[in-house]
Amino acid sequence: MAQAISAQGRSHGVVSCKLPPLQMFSFLFGSTGESAADPQVEEGHRGLDVIIDGTVLRVDVDALADASGLFLQVQSTNERECPLEDFPGGVDVFRQIVALLTPAEEAKLHVDEDNVLNLFEAAWLLECPRVFDEVMRSSYMRSLSSRRRVELLEHLLPFTAASNPSEGPCAAEKRAAEEDGGASPFGAAATGEFMRVFLLETNMWQCTEKAALDLAVQLDMGDFVLGPRLATGSLRICCEFLRMHHRRQEAAGLVTSAFQPMTSMWKNLTDRPLRAKVLWDAHLFALQCIRKRLPLDPKEEQVLAGEQEEDEEAKADLPDDVCTALDDRVLLGLAELVQYTDIPRSPPNWAALLIRTLMLSGREEEARRAFVEAFPHSPRLRLLVWREPRVLPAAWLSDVAGHVEASDVLMRVLSGYRDLDAEEFCDIVEHVLLEHFLATPHCSHIVLASRLMKEIVGACFDAGEKVRAPRPPPQVLEEEPEAGAVRSEAGDAINGISAGGNGVGACNGSAPGSSGREPPRRCPAGWDGQHLLWRVAHLGTRLFEAAFVPQFGFLPHRWPDSFGTGVAGAGGTCAVRASPRPEELPVRLEPIVVKVSDTCLWDEGLLQLKLLRPILEVGHLAPDEPALHFGQQVIMRHLWYHHRGSYFEVPRLKELWELARWPLCEDPSLIREALEYLKGTYRELRAPGGAWLPEHEEALFLMFAALDLQRLPVQALLSPWVPAQAQAVRLLVQQQPAEQFHAELQQEVSTASESLKSINAHCQKLHNRLNIVEQRTVINKSQINDAIVVIEEHQRKKSQFAQPPRRTSPTMP
Repeated sequence: MAQAISAQGRSHGVVSCKLPPLQMFSFLFGSTGESAADPQVEEGHRGLDVIIDGTVLRVDVDALADASGLFLQVQSTNERECPLEDFPGGVDVFRQIVALLTPAEEAKLHVDEDNVLNLFEAAWLLECPRVFDEVMRSSYMRSLSSRRRVELLEHLLPFTAASNPSEGPCAAEKRAAEEDGGASPFGAAATGEFMRVFLLETNMWQCTEKAALDLAVQLDMGDFVLGPRLATGSLRICCEFLRMHHRRQEAAGLVTSAFQPMTSMWKNLTDRPLRAKVLWDAHLFALQCIRKRLPLDPKEEQVLAGEQEEDEEAKADLPDDVCTALDDRVLLGLAELVQYTDIPRSPPNWAALLIRTLMLSGREEEARRAFVEAFPHSPRLRLLVWREPRVLPAAWLSDVAGHVEASDVLMRVLSGYRDLDAEEFCDIVEHVLLEHFLATPHCSHIVLASRLMKEIVGACFDAGEKVRAPRPPPQVLEEEPEAGAVRSEAGDAINGISAGGNGVGACNGSAPGSSGREPPRRCPAGWDGQHLLWRVAHLGTRLFEAAFVPQFGFLPHRWPDSFGTGVAGAGGTCAVRASPRPEELPVRLEPIVVKVSDTCLWDEGLLQLKLLRPILEVGHLAPDEPALHFGQQVIMRHLWYHHRGSYFEVPRLKELWELARWPLCEDPSLIREALEYLKGTYRELRAPGGAWLPEHEEALFLMFAALDLQRLPVQALLSPWVPAQAQAVRLLVQQQPAEQFHAELQQEVSTASESLKSINAHCQKLHNRLNIVEQRTVINKSQINDAIVVIEEHQRKKSQFAQPPRRTSPTMP
């Protein structure tokens, strides 16, 4: 028992870091003095032999039990000896402490540079808070410099963590007891003794933490450095350090900050050098303090070689599984440190853990702001939104709707819609998906185009059916030919023709209505309440309109692999199965009946054709958009799906024809299917006993005329069940381009003739003007010639007048 207690320091991981003694200090102040005599055991008290380095000391265990937790535990045993191996300071220090704790001695501790560390270690080993008080009140502690106080503080901090009941072995025993059922490990008879030990240990860790805080308060600004050396204290000490650092940062002025490097350099020259090599801010310090208190995997807890290695650890991220595997009680105990962290600076896993801690501590607004900043780069944070148990509310996704990852997370949340109550489901769909995600570019191909959206829309409309009336029993229909076949009235089967044009392709599967078993309800059983079911049904209509195009009209098709499960036939982009081209279809005189395959919400009766009206009204304004095309496919599938040997009545068919807006259809496959259906309807009207009426024939003729038959091959119209008027209309339509071309050409010729006449008139005007110019040119030339003659004459006369007259010689007599 005593040997186990004596090794308590090593079990707690506290290592004695003795500093080299200062010989000058001992020379000035003297030595610790001669060893005191062994105290006497009072009469009636129990004596105990303490063995230290081979020396046996007789102590009064009853007197020491009131001030020492170690001797209090030994008192409850029958031990006669208590070996204290490697006791700090040896026999001399032990005798001083015993003399201090013995009431009859009334001695005082002699604290100096040589024994101060030994006294700290001995006080912790003996669990004696009074020794800490005496050391801190000594004149030696008051005379220390700031740098020496830092060294003592670094030596004292591990004792605060080992002595704290919430972090030491008592905490581990308490957690083990709680996991075993919460029963106390102590019996009723030992309650009094346990309370004595508990009070003494509590006083012990309080004194230890008080001593550490007193040392920290007396440090200079430049010596109070947050780093690995100060992160070894208890949780309360670390929080106090952070608060103290925050207050000092706020109180530090501009002048103090400017002269801080110079002050530190001067201290390094005149005092002990600062041993701390790593400087952290409050964020990294808080993260490292949290990391030290996380129950990490043993392989992750490696012994660090120095401050640089611990600095790298502080800046590294946590393991992936820590964010979700930690117990809530552990995080709640660390919530006080989270306020000093900067979540945007934290690595991804750290950000998830810190936000989870903020949620547990009730700081939801702060957690939501941090969620917005950390969501793009933290995969583990996204898991907290959808993985059970969900820690973060799905409503927060509305704040990050602009990120592609948000659509993936929303998909995960909606995938558990059957486990959500109706009100929560409605809030997510209405306030998150429809209000914020619908306008994002990535929502369409990730959320709306997924198979999950089809299931959700079906559940919403089934909720409407649930509140209206119970589902009627299914009808057992006659067996149909093999799926994926086209049959004629003579019973011929033609494989490879699809139903619904480009949207509803044939594939292997059972024919619709061939099974007599009632399918399970799509609406979850937990969705109850008339007002909630009506709200769900209304949201189903809004989802239908939003997802109609991404879902290819809610017709059978290949859905994308939204969850990355690698399902065969799934991909990032999906295409509707294409039906054969019209020239590949067989040419029959009799109408061809298209056999539908696969199932969809339209076949189950959950979706009604009246839902198409607002979509097609908008679609006809933009014929290039696929909404109109998918609506026409849905109508054709509806017609073929309900074909059981007879066709729709003409008035009902006319309504569907007008709804489909066939004049805007440019798909030859759909036009061919519509033509085959009209051929069958026309033959049924002309058959004996048919409901033939003149207005019905006129309505059918208008339906034929609405189809762009010129897009079909001529052979497709060679049937007696295509009215002659339709053939004439087709010829007129085919002739219309030639006539229109001739009219346009004639118009061009007329325009060109008028243009030529205008040009000729303009040329004549120019010719007349040219003649006038030529006449004026001749006149000008004549005038110029006359002027030249006059000038020459003038010059000749001028030259004659300029010559002097000639003198005549006198004649001789």
